[in-house]
Amino acid sequence: MTLSALTNLIATVRQLEPTREIVIFGSSSFLANFPNASPASIGVEVTIDADFFIEPDDEMARTRLLDVMGRGHSYHNENGFYCDFVDARKDEWFPPGWKQRLVAFPGHAGVFAMHPVDATATKLVATAHARVDKRMGRRPHDRGSKDIDTVVALVRSRYVDWSQVKARMNEIDLPPAYLAALDTVEKEVLNQVSIP
Repeated sequence: MTLSALTNLIATVRQLEPTREIVIFGSSSFLANFPNASPASIGVEVTIDADFFIEPDDEMARTRLLDVMGRGHSYHNENGFYCDFVDARKDEWFPPGWKQRLVAFPGHAGVFAMHPVDATATKLVATAHARVDKRMGRRPHDRGSKDIDTVVALVRSRYVDWSQVKARMNEIDLPPAYLAALDTVEKEVLNQVSIP
C-alpha cells in the first residue's frame, strides 16, 4: 500500500460517513505515522487492506462501509485495496492505554493512527495469537511471516525502538500459551534484525 492509496480510502470513508472519526490500526497505520517513508522501509509494500475503527462505533455503519469498501466489493475490485471496519470492542490484544497514545494524521481532520510502538506490539501479539489458534484448530491458517517482515523493516529502519516495543508487549495480559508463542515470534524478529 502507498500513502496515496490510504488517503484515497480515507476520502471514500469520509464521503460515506462524513461525521465519524477514523482510527487506523494495523500495517496501514505506519503510513499515517511515517508519511515520508517508502512503503518498503516500513514493511507495508505488500499490504492491500486498511484496518479501521470508526467512532462513534456503529454496526450498521460498519456494514454499509464493508458493502462498498470491503474485500471483494466494488472499491476493492476497482482500486485493488480494501478496508476492514472492525468492532471497536475488539481491542483486547492491544496494549493498555493505546487510545490515549493515538497520533493525529496530519492534514486529515478526525483521522488518527495507532501509535507505531503500539501497532508494532499488536502485530506481534496477533501473530502469536493466530499461531496458537491454528494449533488448537480454531482457524485454518496463521498470519504467515508478513507481520514479522513488517516489524523487522520498522526496527531495521529505526522507525521503532525494539526496547519500547518489548516493554509495550509486556503490558498486555496474555494467557501462558500465547506468551510462549509470543516468545517464539520475538526470537524470529530478533534473529532477523540481529538485536541481542
